[in-house]
Amino acid sequence: MNTIARLTLVASIAVSGSALAAEPVATADADARLAALQRDDSARAEVDAALLEQCAGRYEIGDGRAFIVTNEGDYLIVELPAELAVPPVRLIAASPHEFRSADGTVRVAFELDADGRVTGAVVKLTNAPAAIVASKATPHGIVLIYDVAVAAAENPSQ
Repeated sequence: MNTIARLTLVASIAVSGSALAAEPVATADADARLAALQRDDSARAEVDAALLEQCAGRYEIGDGRAFIVTNEGDYLIVELPAELAVPPVRLIAASPHEFRSADGTVRVAFELDADGRVTGAVVKLTNAPAAIVASKATPHGIVLIYDVAVAAAENPSQ
């Protein structure tokens, strides 16, 4: 494996012009994660529907940038940042946690914690010198709680 393949990207990635510029940094598990992406995996693997649903979400690369993975039933769609100039790509399962495009130019390995929850992803593009490492974003939103007892007390006619 060459030196470039042993590098992963620092969480903050800077964009200069239309090219992606990043400061690579060596990590202890980069070799293992990238090796998983470079295996010959031409056969399609069976993946549990619950895992496909877990893979869907927003993944933060850094510097406020992210990519999106959506679940489309038996495959995933990945939408990478615009500066990478890669249109949305359909991913098929190469193994239970690894997905690839039909032409093999995009590969994504999902990282799971000890409880089996998806916590991140490693994306490898054949035209990029290093992998993109991202953390799965925690969903944020507004939750409204409607207290039926309070509502009934405020409006006894209903």
